[in-house]
Amino acid sequence: MPDSQQAVFDLFATEFTFQETHETAEKFAAGLLAAGLKPGDRVAVWGPNQPEWFIMKWATAKLGMPLVSLNPLYTQPELEYAMNKVNAKALVCPKELGPLNYHGALKSLIPDLESQDKFSIKSKAMPDLKTIVFYSCYEEVGGAIRWDELEEMGSDKNLTEVRSVKVDPYSNSNIQFTSGTTGRPKAAGLSHYGLVNNAIGVHDHVNKNGQVSVPGETKILNILPLYHVFSYLGGSMQGCYSLQANVFPTPGFNADAALNCLADYQCNVVLGTPTMFVDMINSPLAKELDLRIGI
Repeated sequence: MPDSQQAVFDLFATEFTFQETHETAEKFAAGLLAAGLKPGDRVAVWGPNQPEWFIMKWATAKLGMPLVSLNPLYTQPELEYAMNKVNAKALVCPKELGPLNYHGALKSLIPDLESQDKFSIKSKAMPDLKTIVFYSCYEEVGGAIRWDELEEMGSDKNLTEVRSVKVDPYSNSNIQFTSGTTGRPKAAGLSHYGLVNNAIGVHDHVNKNGQVSVPGETKILNILPLYHVFSYLGGSMQGCYSLQANVFPTPGFNADAALNCLADYQCNVVLGTPTMFVDMINSPLAKELDLRIGI
């Protein structure tokens, strides 16, 4: 069902079918190779839910590049620690988004960033970092590759290489950081095999007592952050395995935006936390909309 809807980013008026996700991810994977990265290099994504985050997830998986999920609210010291902990070679993030100024944070760690070669970053703070990619960026920025530039960088040769990569299923696909409640955050590696196996398990468990998910029809309202494993696996990957669309209302949680998407897209499943559900139930908007969900 390649033409079935896979992901919707409502605020950005952006949608992907499964075929479009595949083709777009291949294109950006080719761009990563053209930028000098190679299979096995760790690519960190630092930002809230946006279409670019979603595409980078699949682009890195195609190349056997572990994707490092970073909390979009990390401070400069937290970013520096996490990047160095996993020896990340690339960082992909918005230039800025609302009050979040990622460019400013990076310049505080790499003061001469704007005068550097964007294909070979040199940083004392993060010595393994070689490449920075900015999305939500519409002008030339010294020391960084723009998202639209990365999209066009890959050659036919790079694309052929993407399609020829044989990914070890037991290698890391994703690296998640713990919250750091009892100490500094710890990095946990999740293999391709483990993630897919878990997605299958989630699908089977959800449908244990009835057909909750229908391929090509069921829609998941995903109000969790993609950097968290619950959203990354329980929403996005499980949706991919079971051919269910994930609907992402906004980059961060907003109860009214979630309710509007729930009604507009007639989502069958809502993926969130109890506190999010309380906010949605208590919103005056909940009484005005036609809301019917399965789980």
